[in-house]
Amino acid sequence: MLKKLACSPGWLIIIALGLRFLDLGRKCFWLDEAFSYEVCRGLRYDDTTPMLFYQLVEPFLKLPFSIEFNGQLLPAIFGILTVFVIYLIGLRLVSKKYALIAGLLAAVNPVLIVLSQDMRAYGLAAFLTAVLFLAFVNVVKIAAENSSCKSPLTENIYFWYFIYILAGTIGLYAHYIIIPILFILALLFLFIVLRKIVFPQELAKFILANAAIVLLFLPYLTEFLQRMSIRVDESADVFYSIYSLKTIIRSLWGFNLGYVFKMSWLTHPLNLIHHPQYALLLAASVILLIFFAITVWKNLKSQSAFSLVVLAYALLMLMHLFIALSDYRQIFAVLIPFILILSYAFYLSEGWKKYLMLASLLISLGGGLTWYYSLPYSPLYPADFRAAAKYLENSLDEGEAAYAFMTDLQYLTFDQYCRVVLLTVDDRVKLYHSSRDYLKRRETMPQLHLKHFANLKDLTEKYSKLYVVIVSDNISRDVRQELNKYREISVKTFGAYLTIIELTASPSTPW
Repeated sequence: MLKKLACSPGWLIIIALGLRFLDLGRKCFWLDEAFSYEVCRGLRYDDTTPMLFYQLVEPFLKLPFSIEFNGQLLPAIFGILTVFVIYLIGLRLVSKKYALIAGLLAAVNPVLIVLSQDMRAYGLAAFLTAVLFLAFVNVVKIAAENSSCKSPLTENIYFWYFIYILAGTIGLYAHYIIIPILFILALLFLFIVLRKIVFPQELAKFILANAAIVLLFLPYLTEFLQRMSIRVDESADVFYSIYSLKTIIRSLWGFNLGYVFKMSWLTHPLNLIHHPQYALLLAASVILLIFFAITVWKNLKSQSAFSLVVLAYALLMLMHLFIALSDYRQIFAVLIPFILILSYAFYLSEGWKKYLMLASLLISLGGGLTWYYSLPYSPLYPADFRAAAKYLENSLDEGEAAYAFMTDLQYLTFDQYCRVVLLTVDDRVKLYHSSRDYLKRRETMPQLHLKHFANLKDLTEKYSKLYVVIVSDNISRDVRQELNKYREISVKTFGAYLTIIELTASPSTPW
């Protein structure tokens, strides 16, 4: 009975569900989530993501729970489904034992958990990417075995072509990153045909499947082109950039623990002497990376279906190198083949190698999960807006004021939680993506700082005490110099990016 239970994928779902619902809604919104919440309510316009995700989430916002729980519930469900799909991919590629390993590593992966608790379209896009890859693997396997008309339904190649078309079409309506992913799958299929793994006539079927996706996307094409035209100025540099290289290093390093792994561990390795726990995490990550690299090397010339995973991983890494994708969350496309390859390394390992790899996985995952669940905010933007708003509400008295030294999106997020009136540099701060006036603004950050400084002098003379709320990952020198002109009473920090400084107009020593 216990053996049968251990071989069932049901416990994978239980683990995935537990980790994604463990603290769902506990963390405060970060910038993009607050923006998504406003878009769902019809108060903002998003020119970077199609509207499907917002339309799916909007009914959940009416549930009698917190705004964070309501907004993150659907991504959590997609996160659980992603784990099951990765299990199915493993089942088709190798064996049930391998599928259970891959499903487990997907269930406990910190990055997939983060995406499952983020009110953005990335959780949905990750699920659809996994489904695309599942359909792709089944099409190739069935075509290679020349068994396209077999029953049951899951052995019918046309069933999987239908799933591929369905996932690809929904994916295009969910997130634009699906476009390069579909392109990479097309390259992968062409490579398979050239290697004579499948017959050339299968290429015609695959082309027709992608043509069907394009046709189903045509009703949205005009709006898609309009949205892209808005972003054209920001997307001019679409080729290799240092940021893309950093993204690749983070995605490659140590089981994709991106939020635990810091670039400073490489640029300033002496810091590890003062933080031995980080040194242990780094060592475990290096060991996993070695096992991963060996598995990739062994499968480069393999004729097995698993070689598809290795090639997909390489092509997706190149996608991040040559396309200016917006941020690290979009690494989920690379993460799926990464988990499959690392799972295969563990599946093949024996003796002391298996125990070494198991210990490294436990250290890496334990460190990543402990760190993530200890945070009151998303690691995507370490600022506790909810706690800062509560502090202001409890501190502000008559004759005192709170001044928001923020950009528009930062103000939008803080305003979700703050019940007191926040003074801003001007009303345009509240225009983020909500009107054409915002697009005409074109103010640089130094210009915005000058406006803030002009306001600050008037405000400190008008109010007996002023709370200056600064949201920044790096307070600039001119901000420091200006604030040093006033007497500091107290400084409170709420995460790495959020500071509230209590000031009066009297000069003092620099803070």
